[in-house]
Amino acid sequence: DFVNLWALRLGDLLQINSAAMGTATGSYRIWLTKQLQLDKSGKSTSYDEMVKSLLLAKGSLKGGRPVAPATYYAFPQEVGEIAEQAARRFLGVRIRCARCHDHPLDVWTQDDYYGFASFFGGVRVEAGSEPLAQEVKIVPENIVKHLRTGETPPPKYLGGETAEVGDREDVRELLVEWMFDANNPRFSRMAANWIWAHLMGRGLIEPIDDLRETNPATDPALLDELARHFRDGGYDLRSL
Repeated sequence: DFVNLWALRLGDLLQINSAAMGTATGSYRIWLTKQLQLDKSGKSTSYDEMVKSLLLAKGSLKGGRPVAPATYYAFPQEVGEIAEQAARRFLGVRIRCARCHDHPLDVWTQDDYYGFASFFGGVRVEAGSEPLAQEVKIVPENIVKHLRTGETPPPKYLGGETAEVGDREDVRELLVEWMFDANNPRFSRMAANWIWAHLMGRGLIEPIDDLRETNPATDPALLDELARHFRDGGYDLRSL
């Protein structure tokens, strides 16, 4: 049925891996499944709320369902890889090449890479209070170091400005706000293309997580309409 199928699809997108995630894997899958189930009012958790729960997660990786989203940070744990996966899974942007040099096929520079990575610079996955347990914590110190300059850059939106952090304790909140902003089409376009690929056997853009200007959709108007419908409909997976 819908719930079990798309729980598996989301598991693939998130690369759920029991070898890396250990005993937390089960509660993680159960949590994903519950997000897709209809409540008494006939509604399920919207896709943006699911992603928000994952990106802002913290707490024990061995604490059961209430903190199951924290398992998102069990693998990978290196800050650069966390940023790469978030950009690729949820925005359709491949920034990995910009880690060592400006991207040869896209607009992204090393400054873009390390600025985006800085949104996750305070994430720490540390040993927990129980044997074999780990805990996701947020600390003030940003551990990101620019490969070329050796400096710690402030958080910077992809293709945008430097974030105004102020006294925010968790700068990931700023990233989430930007991702779901109505003026930022990347999140809804990536999701629409991903869902279309699973339903039709091929994305409107291939590879499905490579949404760059030099890799246009086979039907740009259709992808724009699907993304608009998804966004305006409250990021409802069933509706799309």
